[in-house]
Amino acid sequence: MELVKGSRNIHRLIILLLCIYYCTGTLKKQPKRTLLGKDLLRDYDVFLRPVYNITTVTTVEYGIALTQIINMDERNQHLTVNVWLRQEWTDEFLSWNETEYDGLKDIRLPALSIWRPDIVLYNNVDKDFIHVKMDTLAIVESSGLVFWMAPAVLKASCKVEVLYFPFDKQYCQLKFGSWAYHGLQLDLVKRHNLSMADISPYMSNGEWDLVNVPVDRHVEFYECCEWPFPDLRFTVILRRRPLFYVFNLVLPNCLIAALTLVGFYLPPDSGEKVTMVITNLLTLIVFHQLLSESLPPTSDKVPLIALYFSFMIVLVSLSCFLTIWVLNLHFQDGYNHEVPEWTRKLVFGYLAKILRIERMEKTTRTVDISLDSLQEITQDITSCAASETETILSNSHRPRNVSRYTRVENGRIHYQSVRCVSTPIDSSRSYARTEGSRQRHSNTENSPRMPIVSKKAEADISEILHLVKQFSRRMSRKDKRNHTLREWKELAHVVDRTLLVIFAILFFTLTMTLIFSAMRV
Repeated sequence: MELVKGSRNIHRLIILLLCIYYCTGTLKKQPKRTLLGKDLLRDYDVFLRPVYNITTVTTVEYGIALTQIINMDERNQHLTVNVWLRQEWTDEFLSWNETEYDGLKDIRLPALSIWRPDIVLYNNVDKDFIHVKMDTLAIVESSGLVFWMAPAVLKASCKVEVLYFPFDKQYCQLKFGSWAYHGLQLDLVKRHNLSMADISPYMSNGEWDLVNVPVDRHVEFYECCEWPFPDLRFTVILRRRPLFYVFNLVLPNCLIAALTLVGFYLPPDSGEKVTMVITNLLTLIVFHQLLSESLPPTSDKVPLIALYFSFMIVLVSLSCFLTIWVLNLHFQDGYNHEVPEWTRKLVFGYLAKILRIERMEKTTRTVDISLDSLQEITQDITSCAASETETILSNSHRPRNVSRYTRVENGRIHYQSVRCVSTPIDSSRSYARTEGSRQRHSNTENSPRMPIVSKKAEADISEILHLVKQFSRRMSRKDKRNHTLREWKELAHVVDRTLLVIFAILFFTLTMTLIFSAMRV
């Protein structure tokens, strides 16, 4: 039993010794890493430039990696991007001998506990000036080389060029430089001498295409100081994706403007020409307001699409005035207004031939009865009436009918000859006449009633012929008025088609100008 107990104690002692050994070895290694961090940060001042010689220039290699375009605010001319800031510099206070610390080549230290170059974004517009995650770790190598990478959200001012909107390119600069150190103390250079920023982690945007991000180094002298101040300028080149604006602004505007051309083709008698043009005008104004809300309120340059919209509004407004003018021509009064001779020559002599518009044939009814013809008719009727009186007294014939041959030439009535045709009287009826009736007829032979009968017949015929001539003149005036009205309508038709051609040429010219300007971008 004692031997068993002794062996158990030996085992326990061995396990205890092993634990002490491993614990001792671990404790010996752990203080080395901890000691390195403590040794590096002991008496370290984060506000002093890390050089032993004050004349030594600290060279900072600066670069960015663009990861996302958060927002491009054209109206306020702001660009918001998400980037990774990458900086490298040599800190003489953070170097060590690797052999003294178990061959440690690098160490991670909090960025807040070491000196950092005061590189800021000059054209920053954010109220917090810069959104940089400062509590990230910096990688420090044994040679004193410090590499610090931190994510940041930058909001920079960007002068938006709206001339070719929505087929535009934007060039936005991100200007980085030291705020307090001049070029003789801190020299800012491109990281690894690269001419472009890193865009490999970039996430695509729905509205903008990222073309490239070139970087240039500049040295400027400011009025405040006599020393040079170097800076790096990253130019973010963006190309807008115009599909959204084409389908929602440009295409509807073109279709509405094209409807104005249809307004000239619409017949005036439909009564909807002015209503259609005014509706198109109001629609274009609404689209113009939508466009103005998307553009910055600048007076440097007017976008071509805004000029296009404005010209279309002017054209539609002008078409409204011209449509009212055409309607005035179409419904012109034919009594008091005739087509001027110069207008007739210009419109029907030139424009109608150019547009291949044929005029309607002139069909005018004219009946002309001259005064001489009326006098001839009166004389013929008088002579016939006188001869009829003798015939009635002789009881041999009935009163003769007056017959006159006429012919019509070129709208005029020509009278040829007069015949007084007598009709024989039945003998049985003639025998029944009494002597008293004969005496009555013979007593009235020299009476003055015969001239009265002739004058009455002449007055009746003259009245009838006067009414016929008055009717003829009325029909002639009516035909002339109808001809004048038809001529005004034909004039309005030719003017309407001429305006259709002119506005179509202007519309297609402006549209093709906009398209070719967009292709140049």
